[in-house]
Amino acid sequence: MKRTRGKLLLVAMAMQLSAWGSAYAAGPAYMHTGGRTTQPVGHYEFCQRMPGECNEKTPKGEPVDLTRKLWASIVSINNSVNTRVKPR
Repeated sequence: MKRTRGKLLLVAMAMQLSAWGSAYAAGPAYMHTGGRTTQPVGHYEFCQRMPGECNEKTPKGEPVDLTRKLWASIVSINNSVNTRVKPR
């Protein structure tokens, strides 16, 4: 009985170690990035149709604290807009 338990423990440990090795061999957990690229075609086409939307500059200032109240407001606005948008 003790031998069987010992063998099971060794098999379980070997399986765990092989799983760790497989995860490490899969590569890094972050996305590989390359050099510079062009803007996405959808963004380019949007700016061709709506240049006023693409010429706006981001105001300078400090980052906003994302409070529960602000997050609730963002979710409310997002839901409102998403329910009004109808596919063509």
